[in-house]
Amino acid sequence: MLADRKLKAVQEEARRIAQERRERVVRHEDLRKALQDAGFLHQHWNGYVPPYLDGYGQINDAQERADLVAICAEALRREQAA
Repeated sequence: MLADRKLKAVQEEARRIAQERRERVVRHEDLRKALQDAGFLHQHWNGYVPPYLDGYGQINDAQERADLVAICAEALRREQAA
């Protein structure tokens, strides 16, 4: 079905983005340490960052999300500065 193919395409794109995000972060020893300090093991983190809004439309203000956003933003900043 068309809907199934679209869903699969969206899921594949999300996996690709998460993988790129993960690779960008784990290139840097200090960011791997920051992941660990935030409670994530870089060996197991797949690059997923929870969305800004939760399933109820409320802002996701979890500290874990804030930590991941900051770490990923720093990795992206470094990549763009290179």
